[in-house]
Amino acid sequence: MKVFSQAAARVRLRSSPSPSLSPSPSIIRPAAVHQLNTRRVPKVLQIQSAIQGFTTTFLFGSNSTSIMSYSSTSTSTATAMQTDINRTLSFWFDGPPENWFAPANPEQYDALVRDTFGELITAARNDELDTWSSSSSSFGGDGEGGSRGNPRGSLALLLLLDQYPRNVYRGSPEAHASDAKAAALATQAIANEFDRQVGDLEALFFYLPLMHDERLVSQIACVALIETLLARCKGAEDSQARQFVQRSVGFAKSHRDVIARFGRFPSRNKILGRESTDEEVDFLKEHPSGYF
Repeated sequence: MKVFSQAAARVRLRSSPSPSLSPSPSIIRPAAVHQLNTRRVPKVLQIQSAIQGFTTTFLFGSNSTSIMSYSSTSTSTATAMQTDINRTLSFWFDGPPENWFAPANPEQYDALVRDTFGELITAARNDELDTWSSSSSSFGGDGEGGSRGNPRGSLALLLLLDQYPRNVYRGSPEAHASDAKAAALATQAIANEFDRQVGDLEALFFYLPLMHDERLVSQIACVALIETLLARCKGAEDSQARQFVQRSVGFAKSHRDVIARFGRFPSRNKILGRESTDEEVDFLKEHPSGYF
């Protein structure tokens, strides 16, 4: 502000006529008045230009066009993000539920998932898509109850971290590499009640990262959450969803019981390079699937 004040003062100083040269008001003719005003107008414009230039630079920096450029880029990024969220969800939920856990041709389906979502899976694991869950969706607004975030974005991110890797990396350690991140994200999403802001079958996939976690507390929570979801489904018209959730309660309890007994999933030992105990070996002989 000091620099601006000095500049404005210099402009005023130059524009002020010398007292000795100022004509007496009584002898100023109309032509002289017109001539004086035309000399003062450029000085006034100089002051206005100085004010405008200073204000623009002070508020927005030397490149004021960057503000509009950033706004345009931000809008474009948000649109691209929403497009990826929508296609991630549509691929999973618009297809037959059989593809989720028992596709007719596993190799073909796994290859399709790999080709379609391989890059997004990598980006999700590298924390490049975290804004999917943390940002308020411009297409859906804040969550109910005042919670901020993007329920659909969180769900899509969970699919990339928890479900799709089981197709893309089936039978390898990479299939479980993002399980911990998925469990943490699912826990936060459930705390935000995002699972209550989507459909019944969609809500189930907020809980599966807990079912895949090898901590007993996660297993206990998963059983309770799916049982609550089943009660919610009983009043719904979608009998297919109700039956699917009913079966999921049994799967959740089976996972819980395995963790309660062994503290881990013996079925993962070979994939993860873990040595199985004699008890685990006997269990896998009796239960090849790894669950009761």
